[in-house]
Order: sequence, then structure tokens, then C-alpha cells
Amino acid sequence: MNYDMIGRNNREDQPDYFVYFYTAAHQAFGDWLKKDIEDYRLQLSPDYRAWDNPVGGSDNGTFAKLGIPIIWYHTDAHPDYHLPGDETQKINWLKIVDITKASFLAMWKLDKRKKILKKNVAFKLNATFFYLILH
Repeated sequence: MNYDMIGRNNREDQPDYFVYFYTAAHQAFGDWLKKDIEDYRLQLSPDYRAWDNPVGGSDNGTFAKLGIPIIWYHTDAHPDYHLPGDETQKINWLKIVDITKASFLAMWKLDKRKKILKKNVAFKLNATFFYLILH
């Protein structure tokens, strides 16, 4: 899971908006969020973006290159990105709380599946560690 600027609003008229990238081969990731928003009344309006090859420039790219599925919560940038004007009073705390809840619920579901995925992911995580050391 990757969290990128989850507390800021890119669209002031849509304070619940964020982009939800996930590995397209794992459609359940999108389904889980849709259900959790409804079941837990999360105040979120995600732009669902299933991605066939999620290897962009963010932190999840290295994992995706190794075939490890990703979930990426992103507010789709904002005018103060990496600038001095990116100050705490501009944070949408309610959005952070609900994205955190949503990601907890996704992790909970992933944990339930860990027995199925355990061997494959453990190998890939070790490969990722060595990839990061060597590059």
C-alpha cells in the first residue's frame, strides 16, 4: 500500500475526492473499497483506476515491477505539492481518517488471504529487498 498526499484536496469543490490506483489483475481491491465505503459510511469519493502495469514513479513502482500487487491512495496532486505553501492548516483531516479506515479494512482482508499468498509474496518481498540493495 502506498499513501501519497492523502490529506490534501486537489478539488476544493470535492473534498472527498481521491484517486485509488490498484493492480488491475486484482479486481477485488476495487470491490472491497466500494463495499467498505457503503458498509462503514466512509465519506470518500474515489476515482477508481485499475492499472495493468502500475510501475509509475511513486514508491509502489518497485514492487509492481516484481509482480507484487499494489494499492495506492493518492489525492491527485495539489498546487502546493513539494512547495513551502504545503502547510498543515490545509490538511483535510476527515479525509485522512477515512482513507486510513479504508486502508485498514483492505489490510484486514489481505491478512485473511495471507495463507494463500504467503509463499509467493514472501519470495517477492525478498527479491524486492535485494533489488533495492543492488540498485
